[in-house]
Amino acid sequence: MKKLALLFIVFTMLAGLTTFVSAASEPKAVDVALNDTPTTVVPGEAVVLKAICKRSGSSFDVAWTDAVEGQTAFDEETECYVSEAVFQQDKPGAYTISCDIVMCAGKSSTTFVGRVERTIEVTGSVTLKGAEIRDLTAKPVYCSDGSVACYDASGRIYSLWSDGTAVLYGSIYFYFGADETSKSVNVTIYEKGIKYVYPVTVNR
Repeated sequence: MKKLALLFIVFTMLAGLTTFVSAASEPKAVDVALNDTPTTVVPGEAVVLKAICKRSGSSFDVAWTDAVEGQTAFDEETECYVSEAVFQQDKPGAYTISCDIVMCAGKSSTTFVGRVERTIEVTGSVTLKGAEIRDLTAKPVYCSDGSVACYDASGRIYSLWSDGTAVLYGSIYFYFGADETSKSVNVTIYEKGIKYVYPVTVNR
């Protein structure tokens, strides 16, 4: 009977010890921040993501999903781990990028885990939509009698794209008649070997 009682006590202690160890090794949640990024990009556009986590352990492991992991470093000034990754996709669609972080506190069995997600949508390809003339200058050209014969004009051509951007393409030179205050100018842009001509109205 005493042996049974002793065995019962031993099993009870072991069960309690197992529960204690299990509770001590249960991971603790930590916050992970993500830098600001665009939520919509065009195919092929690269986005750099930075996951930032306060140091809670001496070791740091990170895993990115749907992004190519770059360098991970410890910032001594902020005492944070910073992990970088690059997201880039050619196929349109919505992609959820995630970053999982695991830290261990020294020689103890305590672990800290964190997770952060960001959804980025890849939209259709960007297309050329038009042209614009900017930085226009018009200098008068005088006749021998002092009257204005015409105005020599110059400006910069910008290509206009479907995502709202304007890209410097080149320069343009033309003239205004002596009495012209505005005119329509044909602007030519070549994109991937294709010629596009856009009428652009400019004011002197």
